[in-house]
Amino acid sequence: MNANVLMLYPQEGLPPDSTIRHKNQAAVRQLAMLMNGHVFEHGERVPAGTMVMGYPLEVVATTTDLPKSILEPGGLYGAIVESDNHGHKAVLHALPHGDAPSPDWYSNSAASASGEGTMPGFSFFDHHSGLHAFDRVVADHGQARLKIANEQAGRGQWVVDDKDHLKRILSSNPNGFASGFVMEPHLHDHEVMVVSQVQTPLGFISLAGHCYDVIDSNGKAKYGGAELTAINQPLEDLATHFGGNRLLREAIRAATETNRVFEVLGATVSKFTFDVVSGNDSKGNHTLGVTDTSLRPTASTPAEIAAMKYYATHTGGPVSISLRYDYTGLPVAQGFDTFLNTGKVTIGTRVSPI
Repeated sequence: MNANVLMLYPQEGLPPDSTIRHKNQAAVRQLAMLMNGHVFEHGERVPAGTMVMGYPLEVVATTTDLPKSILEPGGLYGAIVESDNHGHKAVLHALPHGDAPSPDWYSNSAASASGEGTMPGFSFFDHHSGLHAFDRVVADHGQARLKIANEQAGRGQWVVDDKDHLKRILSSNPNGFASGFVMEPHLHDHEVMVVSQVQTPLGFISLAGHCYDVIDSNGKAKYGGAELTAINQPLEDLATHFGGNRLLREAIRAATETNRVFEVLGATVSKFTFDVVSGNDSKGNHTLGVTDTSLRPTASTPAEIAAMKYYATHTGGPVSISLRYDYTGLPVAQGFDTFLNTGKVTIGTRVSPI
Protein backbone atom coordinates (compact mmCIF):
# COMPACT_ATOMS: atom_id res chain seq x y z
CA MET A 1 0.00 0.00 0.00
CA ASN A 2 1.23 3.48 -0.79
CA ALA A 3 -1.06 5.18 1.69
CA ASN A 4 -3.36 4.07 4.43
CA VAL A 5 -6.57 5.56 5.72
CA LEU A 6 -8.57 4.30 8.67
CA MET A 7 -11.98 4.78 7.13
CA LEU A 8 -14.44 6.52 9.40
CA TYR A 9 -16.92 9.35 8.99
CA PRO A 10 -15.38 12.56 7.60
CA GLN A 11 -16.02 15.54 9.88
CA GLU A 12 -14.93 18.32 7.52
CA GLY A 13 -17.66 20.89 7.02
CA LEU A 14 -19.94 19.53 9.73
CA PRO A 15 -21.42 22.21 12.03
CA PRO A 16 -20.15 21.89 15.62
CA ASP A 17 -23.58 20.91 16.93
CA SER A 18 -24.61 18.67 14.02
CA THR A 19 -26.25 15.36 14.87
CA ILE A 20 -23.61 13.44 12.92
CA ARG A 21 -20.76 15.07 14.85
CA HIS A 22 -22.46 14.46 18.22
CA LYS A 23 -23.22 10.86 17.26
CA ASN A 24 -19.65 10.19 16.18
CA GLN A 25 -18.21 11.74 19.33
CA ALA A 26 -20.50 9.55 21.43
CA ALA A 27 -19.35 6.57 19.37
CA VAL A 28 -15.69 7.45 20.03
CA ARG A 29 -16.19 7.44 23.78
CA GLN A 30 -18.06 4.14 23.83
CA LEU A 31 -15.95 2.32 21.25
CA ALA A 32 -12.80 3.26 23.14
CA MET A 33 -14.05 1.13 26.02
CA LEU A 34 -15.15 -1.77 23.82
CA MET A 35 -12.26 -2.11 21.38
CA ASN A 36 -8.57 -2.65 22.10
CA GLY A 37 -7.67 0.98 22.48
CA HIS A 38 -7.31 2.14 18.88
CA VAL A 39 -10.14 4.61 18.68
CA PHE A 40 -8.64 8.09 18.82
CA GLU A 41 -10.20 11.41 19.72
CA HIS A 42 -9.57 14.68 17.90
CA GLY A 43 -6.17 16.15 18.77
CA GLU A 44 -4.75 12.93 20.15
CA ARG A 45 -1.35 11.90 18.77
CA VAL A 46 -1.92 9.10 16.25
CA PRO A 47 0.09 7.63 13.39
CA ALA A 48 0.64 10.31 10.75
CA GLY A 49 -1.87 10.23 7.96
CA THR A 50 -4.59 8.08 9.47
CA MET A 51 -8.19 9.24 9.52
CA VAL A 52 -9.61 7.98 12.78
CA MET A 53 -13.22 8.61 13.76
CA GLY A 54 -13.23 11.04 10.89
CA TYR A 55 -10.45 13.36 11.95
CA PRO A 56 -8.08 13.62 8.94
CA LEU A 57 -4.35 13.95 9.61
CA GLU A 58 -1.28 13.79 7.38
CA VAL A 59 -0.65 11.01 4.87
CA VAL A 60 0.99 7.87 6.19
CA ALA A 61 3.70 6.27 4.02
CA THR A 62 3.40 2.55 4.71
CA THR A 63 1.59 0.14 6.98
CA THR A 64 4.75 -0.10 9.10
CA ASP A 65 3.82 3.32 10.49
CA LEU A 66 0.73 1.79 12.11
CA PRO A 67 0.85 0.03 15.48
CA LYS A 68 0.90 -3.73 14.82
CA SER A 69 -1.90 -4.19 17.34
CA ILE A 70 -4.23 -2.22 15.04
CA LEU A 71 -4.15 -5.21 12.68
CA GLU A 72 -5.08 -7.67 15.41
CA PRO A 73 -8.72 -8.70 16.02
CA GLY A 74 -10.50 -5.94 17.86
CA GLY A 75 -7.69 -3.46 17.28
CA LEU A 76 -9.55 -1.34 14.76
CA TYR A 77 -13.06 -0.09 14.11
CA GLY A 78 -13.08 0.72 10.41
CA ALA A 79 -10.73 -0.27 7.61
CA ILE A 80 -7.25 0.32 6.26
CA VAL A 81 -7.47 1.08 2.55
CA GLU A 82 -5.28 2.56 -0.17
CA SER A 83 -7.77 5.33 -0.97
CA ASP A 84 -10.68 6.85 0.89
CA ASN A 85 -12.67 6.33 -2.33
CA HIS A 86 -12.59 2.60 -1.54
CA GLY A 87 -15.22 3.33 1.10
CA HIS A 88 -17.73 4.68 -1.44
CA LYS A 89 -20.17 3.32 -4.00
CA ALA A 90 -18.00 3.57 -7.10
CA VAL A 91 -15.90 0.51 -6.17
CA LEU A 92 -19.03 -1.67 -6.18
CA HIS A 93 -19.89 -1.39 -9.88
CA ALA A 94 -18.11 -2.27 -13.11
CA LEU A 95 -17.54 0.26 -15.90
CA PRO A 96 -20.19 0.52 -18.64
CA HIS A 97 -17.78 -0.33 -21.48
CA GLY A 98 -14.26 -1.63 -21.93
CA ASP A 99 -12.74 1.69 -22.97
CA ALA A 100 -14.26 3.72 -20.15
CA PRO A 101 -11.63 5.80 -18.32
CA SER A 102 -11.15 5.42 -14.58
CA PRO A 103 -8.82 6.77 -11.88
CA ASP A 104 -5.88 4.78 -10.52
CA TRP A 105 -7.69 3.85 -7.30
CA TYR A 106 -10.58 2.18 -9.18
CA SER A 107 -10.47 -1.56 -9.96
CA ASN A 108 -12.87 -3.06 -12.47
CA SER A 109 -11.82 -6.58 -11.41
CA ALA A 110 -12.65 -5.75 -7.77
CA ALA A 111 -16.07 -4.42 -8.77
CA SER A 112 -16.77 -7.58 -10.73
CA ALA A 113 -15.90 -9.72 -7.68
CA SER A 114 -19.23 -8.90 -6.04
CA GLY A 115 -21.06 -11.18 -8.49
CA GLU A 116 -24.79 -10.58 -8.08
CA GLY A 117 -24.43 -9.00 -4.65
CA THR A 118 -24.64 -5.38 -5.75
CA MET A 119 -27.58 -3.60 -7.33
CA PRO A 120 -27.31 -3.80 -11.14
CA GLY A 121 -25.60 -0.72 -12.50
CA PHE A 122 -22.36 0.94 -13.51
CA SER A 123 -19.75 3.37 -12.25
CA PHE A 124 -18.37 6.05 -14.56
CA PHE A 125 -15.93 8.95 -14.49
CA ASP A 126 -16.62 10.91 -17.69
CA HIS A 127 -19.60 12.27 -19.64
CA HIS A 128 -19.46 9.78 -22.52
CA SER A 129 -19.41 6.77 -20.19
CA GLY A 130 -22.32 8.27 -18.28
CA LEU A 131 -24.45 8.33 -21.41
CA HIS A 132 -23.46 4.74 -22.14
CA ALA A 133 -24.36 3.67 -18.59
CA PHE A 134 -27.73 5.41 -18.90
CA ASP A 135 -28.55 3.58 -22.15
CA ARG A 136 -27.70 0.19 -20.65
CA VAL A 137 -29.67 0.68 -17.42
CA VAL A 138 -32.74 2.05 -19.24
CA ALA A 139 -32.65 -0.83 -21.76
CA ASP A 140 -32.70 -3.41 -18.96
CA HIS A 141 -34.77 -1.66 -16.29
CA GLY A 142 -36.81 1.11 -17.93
CA GLN A 143 -35.74 3.98 -15.67
CA ALA A 144 -32.41 5.05 -14.16
CA ARG A 145 -31.24 6.67 -10.92
CA LEU A 146 -27.97 8.63 -10.84
CA LYS A 147 -25.85 8.98 -7.68
CA ILE A 148 -22.66 10.80 -6.76
CA ALA A 149 -20.53 7.98 -5.39
CA ASN A 150 -19.30 9.64 -2.20
CA GLU A 151 -22.68 11.04 -1.12
CA GLN A 152 -24.93 9.26 1.39
CA ALA A 153 -28.33 9.46 3.09
CA GLY A 154 -30.18 10.26 -0.13
CA ARG A 155 -28.05 13.27 -1.03
CA GLY A 156 -26.60 13.76 -4.51
CA GLN A 157 -28.98 11.56 -6.47
CA TRP A 158 -31.58 12.01 -9.18
CA VAL A 159 -34.13 10.02 -11.17
CA VAL A 160 -32.97 10.71 -14.74
CA ASP A 161 -35.69 11.60 -17.24
CA ASP A 162 -33.65 11.40 -20.44
CA LYS A 163 -30.18 12.04 -21.85
CA ASP A 164 -30.63 15.81 -21.91
CA HIS A 165 -31.56 15.69 -18.23
CA LEU A 166 -28.47 13.58 -17.53
CA LYS A 167 -26.20 16.01 -19.39
CA ARG A 168 -27.55 18.93 -17.34
CA ILE A 169 -26.99 17.09 -14.07
CA LEU A 170 -23.44 16.09 -14.96
CA SER A 171 -22.58 19.60 -16.16
CA SER A 172 -23.94 21.06 -12.91
CA ASN A 173 -21.93 18.66 -10.74
CA PRO A 174 -18.43 18.50 -12.28
CA ASN A 175 -16.80 17.73 -8.93
CA GLY A 176 -18.65 14.41 -8.86
CA PHE A 177 -16.31 12.92 -11.45
CA ALA A 178 -13.47 12.77 -8.91
CA SER A 179 -15.26 10.17 -6.77
CA GLY A 180 -17.32 8.89 -9.70
CA PHE A 181 -21.00 8.55 -10.45
CA VAL A 182 -23.14 5.44 -10.19
CA MET A 183 -26.08 4.62 -12.50
CA GLU A 184 -28.62 2.13 -11.13
CA PRO A 185 -32.25 1.18 -11.79
CA HIS A 186 -34.86 3.41 -10.20
CA LEU A 187 -36.96 1.13 -7.97
CA HIS A 188 -40.59 1.40 -6.96
CA ASP A 189 -42.22 0.10 -3.74
CA HIS A 190 -38.78 -0.45 -2.31
CA GLU A 191 -37.58 -1.61 1.10
CA VAL A 192 -34.27 -0.67 2.68
CA MET A 193 -32.32 -3.15 4.78
CA VAL A 194 -29.01 -2.80 6.59
CA VAL A 195 -26.39 -5.52 7.08
CA SER A 196 -23.34 -4.98 9.31
CA GLN A 197 -20.41 -6.92 10.67
CA VAL A 198 -17.85 -5.76 13.25
CA GLN A 199 -14.77 -7.65 14.39
CA THR A 200 -14.36 -6.98 18.11
CA PRO A 201 -12.14 -8.30 20.89
CA LEU A 202 -15.01 -10.72 21.60
CA GLY A 203 -15.16 -12.01 18.04
CA PHE A 204 -17.54 -11.08 15.24
CA ILE A 205 -20.83 -9.31 15.83
CA SER A 206 -23.27 -9.32 12.91
CA LEU A 207 -26.54 -7.45 12.48
CA ALA A 208 -29.28 -7.29 9.85
CA GLY A 209 -32.75 -5.82 9.66
CA HIS A 210 -35.17 -3.33 8.14
CA CYS A 211 -34.74 0.46 8.25
CA TYR A 212 -37.50 3.06 8.34
CA ASP A 213 -37.96 6.82 8.05
CA VAL A 214 -39.89 9.24 10.22
CA ILE A 215 -41.29 12.69 9.44
CA ASP A 216 -39.76 15.55 11.40
CA SER A 217 -41.50 18.76 12.54
CA ASN A 218 -40.75 20.38 9.17
CA GLY A 219 -42.48 17.60 7.28
CA LYS A 220 -39.21 16.13 5.99
CA ALA A 221 -38.45 12.41 5.95
CA LYS A 222 -35.43 11.50 8.07
CA TYR A 223 -33.80 8.28 9.16
CA GLY A 224 -35.97 6.90 11.96
CA GLY A 225 -34.09 3.80 12.97
CA ALA A 226 -34.15 0.07 12.38
CA GLU A 227 -35.38 -3.24 13.77
CA LEU A 228 -32.40 -5.59 13.78
CA THR A 229 -31.29 -9.06 14.77
CA ALA A 230 -27.73 -9.51 16.06
CA ILE A 231 -25.51 -12.47 16.85
CA ASN A 232 -22.00 -12.87 18.28
CA GLN A 233 -20.89 -14.73 15.13
CA PRO A 234 -19.79 -13.98 11.54
CA LEU A 235 -22.31 -12.70 9.05
CA GLU A 236 -22.72 -16.04 7.25
CA ASP A 237 -24.17 -17.55 10.43
CA LEU A 238 -26.74 -14.78 10.82
CA ALA A 239 -28.80 -15.92 7.81
CA THR A 240 -29.90 -19.09 9.63
CA HIS A 241 -31.89 -16.93 12.06
CA PHE A 242 -34.12 -15.56 9.27
CA GLY A 243 -35.69 -18.83 8.16
CA GLY A 244 -39.03 -17.25 7.28
CA ASN A 245 -37.73 -13.94 5.98
CA ARG A 246 -36.53 -14.43 2.42
CA LEU A 247 -35.67 -10.76 1.90
CA LEU A 248 -33.27 -10.59 4.84
CA ARG A 249 -31.66 -13.88 3.87
CA GLU A 250 -31.13 -12.46 0.39
CA ALA A 251 -29.81 -9.20 1.86
CA ILE A 252 -27.20 -11.11 3.89
CA ARG A 253 -26.21 -13.12 0.82
CA ALA A 254 -25.84 -9.89 -1.18
CA ALA A 255 -23.69 -8.30 1.54
CA THR A 256 -21.49 -11.39 1.84
CA GLU A 257 -20.88 -11.46 -1.92
CA THR A 258 -20.24 -7.71 -2.10
CA ASN A 259 -17.65 -7.92 0.66
CA ARG A 260 -15.39 -9.76 -1.82
CA VAL A 261 -14.73 -6.38 -3.42
CA PHE A 262 -12.61 -5.35 -0.43
CA GLU A 263 -10.68 -8.62 -0.51
CA VAL A 264 -9.64 -7.91 -4.11
CA LEU A 265 -8.78 -4.31 -3.19
CA GLY A 266 -6.49 -5.61 -0.44
CA ALA A 267 -8.27 -3.68 2.29
CA THR A 268 -8.05 -4.61 5.95
CA VAL A 269 -11.70 -4.38 6.99
CA SER A 270 -12.85 -4.89 10.57
CA LYS A 271 -16.20 -3.12 10.22
CA PHE A 272 -18.53 -2.78 7.25
CA THR A 273 -22.12 -1.77 6.73
CA PHE A 274 -24.10 -2.37 3.54
CA ASP A 275 -27.41 -0.79 2.56
CA VAL A 276 -29.45 -3.35 0.62
CA VAL A 277 -32.51 -2.26 -1.35
CA SER A 278 -35.30 -4.47 -2.67
CA GLY A 279 -38.01 -3.32 -5.07
CA ASN A 280 -39.42 -3.42 -8.59
CA ASP A 281 -37.85 -1.64 -11.53
CA SER A 282 -39.93 0.27 -14.09
CA LYS A 283 -40.38 -2.91 -16.14
CA GLY A 284 -41.86 -4.75 -13.16
CA ASN A 285 -38.79 -6.89 -12.47
CA HIS A 286 -37.99 -7.57 -8.82
CA THR A 287 -34.48 -6.35 -8.04
CA LEU A 288 -32.38 -6.64 -4.89
CA GLY A 289 -28.79 -5.64 -4.21
CA VAL A 290 -26.31 -3.60 -2.23
CA THR A 291 -26.60 0.10 -3.07
CA ASP A 292 -24.12 1.60 -0.63
CA THR A 293 -21.25 0.66 1.64
CA SER A 294 -19.58 2.23 4.62
CA LEU A 295 -16.40 1.24 6.43
CA ARG A 296 -16.98 3.85 9.15
CA PRO A 297 -19.68 4.95 11.61
CA THR A 298 -23.16 5.05 10.11
CA ALA A 299 -26.69 5.67 11.33
CA SER A 300 -26.75 2.07 12.62
CA THR A 301 -23.52 2.41 14.65
CA PRO A 302 -25.46 2.88 17.94
CA ALA A 303 -27.05 -0.55 17.36
CA GLU A 304 -23.63 -2.11 16.75
CA ILE A 305 -22.37 -0.61 20.01
CA ALA A 306 -25.47 -1.85 21.87
CA ALA A 307 -24.75 -5.37 20.61
CA MET A 308 -21.09 -5.09 21.60
CA LYS A 309 -22.06 -4.01 25.12
CA TYR A 310 -24.57 -6.86 25.44
CA TYR A 311 -22.19 -9.59 24.33
CA ALA A 312 -19.46 -8.22 26.60
CA THR A 313 -21.48 -9.52 29.56
CA HIS A 314 -23.78 -12.17 28.01
CA THR A 315 -23.29 -15.36 26.07
CA GLY A 316 -25.81 -17.26 24.04
CA GLY A 317 -27.96 -16.80 21.01
CA PRO A 318 -29.34 -13.93 18.95
CA VAL A 319 -30.90 -10.73 20.23
CA SER A 320 -33.27 -8.22 18.71
CA ILE A 321 -32.17 -4.59 18.72
CA SER A 322 -34.53 -1.67 18.28
CA LEU A 323 -32.82 1.53 17.16
CA ARG A 324 -34.79 4.78 17.31
CA TYR A 325 -33.96 8.30 16.18
CA ASP A 326 -36.33 10.98 17.51
CA TYR A 327 -36.29 14.58 16.29
CA THR A 328 -38.76 16.09 18.79
CA GLY A 329 -36.20 16.58 21.56
CA LEU A 330 -38.08 14.28 23.92
CA PRO A 331 -36.21 11.70 26.03
CA VAL A 332 -35.91 8.17 24.65
CA ALA A 333 -38.90 5.90 25.15
CA GLN A 334 -39.23 3.83 28.29
CA GLY A 335 -37.17 0.65 28.10
CA PHE A 336 -34.60 2.23 25.76
CA ASP A 337 -31.03 3.15 26.65
CA THR A 338 -29.95 6.64 25.68
CA PHE A 339 -27.10 6.66 23.18
CA LEU A 340 -27.37 10.39 22.50
CA ASN A 341 -29.53 13.32 23.61
CA THR A 342 -28.59 16.70 22.14
CA GLY A 343 -31.80 18.41 23.25
CA LYS A 344 -32.96 18.33 19.63
CA VAL A 345 -32.30 14.74 18.64
CA THR A 346 -32.32 11.59 20.73
CA ILE A 347 -30.99 8.18 19.75
CA GLY A 348 -32.06 5.18 21.78
CA THR A 349 -31.43 1.43 21.67
CA ARG A 350 -33.16 -1.54 23.24
CA VAL A 351 -31.69 -5.05 23.31
CA SER A 352 -33.95 -8.06 23.90
CA PRO A 353 -32.92 -11.73 23.90
CA ILE A 354 -34.80 -13.78 21.34
